Amino acid sequence: MDRVLDCHFLRRFGVEIELNTFDGIIKKLNEDNGEIPLGAEVVACMISKLLRKKVQIDGWHYTHNNDCWVVKPDSSCGIEVCTPVLKGWKGLRSLLRVIRALNQHEIRSDKRCSMHVHVNIADLNRDQLASVIAHYIKCEHVIYDCFPPFRKNNRYCQFIGMTDLFWDTFPMDPDEIINRVSGFKYYSINAYHFIKGGGFTMRNARKQTLEFRIAENDACLDPYFTKNWIRFILHFVEVTKDRPLPNEYKEGDPSTGLLWLDPKDVFKLLKFDEPLSGGLGQVKQWMLGRCLQHGWDADLPGVWSNKGRAMARSEFLDYLKSAMSEQEITDSREERLFAKNYIL
Repeated sequence: MDRVLDCHFLRRFGVEIELNTFDGIIKKLNEDNGEIPLGAEVVACMISKLLRKKVQIDGWHYTHNNDCWVVKPDSSCGIEVCTPVLKGWKGLRSLLRVIRALNQHEIRSDKRCSMHVHVNIADLNRDQLASVIAHYIKCEHVIYDCFPPFRKNNRYCQFIGMTDLFWDTFPMDPDEIINRVSGFKYYSINAYHFIKGGGFTMRNARKQTLEFRIAENDACLDPYFTKNWIRFILHFVEVTKDRPLPNEYKEGDPSTGLLWLDPKDVFKLLKFDEPLSGGLGQVKQWMLGRCLQHGWDADLPGVWSNKGRAMARSEFLDYLKSAMSEQEITDSREERLFAKNYIL
């Protein structure tokens, strides 16, 4: 019997959820006098009551490896909620319950907000981390099709493939690949904190993560979105970390260098053409649906125009024909979130 790929992920991760203050106003706070954003205390109490866990209200600071939920101010949106280090279905489920509760309490998260996911990479060596980053860049334009236009053209999650960080004859040196996406934290994926914390040296005991910054504000209040996005990220790291680093660019060979892959090759790299569990099949369908929703009529020029995305859209439509699940279509939202057949 063929092995079925599933969502049995044990890689640790943490999430930053950005929310609006209750009056929608962002202002400089007098943190020395204990001033906190309007609504931060309500959010903290709600999470604590829901999970029966400690929740800490802090002033702004970088939060690494915290062992409890942290609510703190954020200068771009108002309130930031930082999860503790999470792992497996138990950790993901607790996050989904919090996001569902935030939604039910009609807490707002507008376009000033986004979700950042930090994935632990302490077990990866240089070649493995470079391979994850390189293959992400090769898949980046397809991944961006999952997100609306205002994220495609956003200075806080910059599209690496449209920067001058890399070029067609880039020598594909692992250290150079890692360092070039680490000098600035506003790339769509970055190892900024990893390198700033000491990189692969012994002194880096805390900041061993890779950050994914693309998800828009909807993720902060939509548990189904969050479930599939985080699982996609964890799956992506697992399927790319042990792949050989692409060889230096060879004309006419899209597998080399940092050339963008066609959607069909991205889905093959993700092993979405293999037998999938209910959970991973759900991730595949979620991704296809998002790409068909946001990868067209973006009113943006160049690669994001309808002409630029025509071939990609054709391949997405071909994949959709074989990806739809009758069970997924008829299941309720609650079942799609927590039912046993979608846990793994």
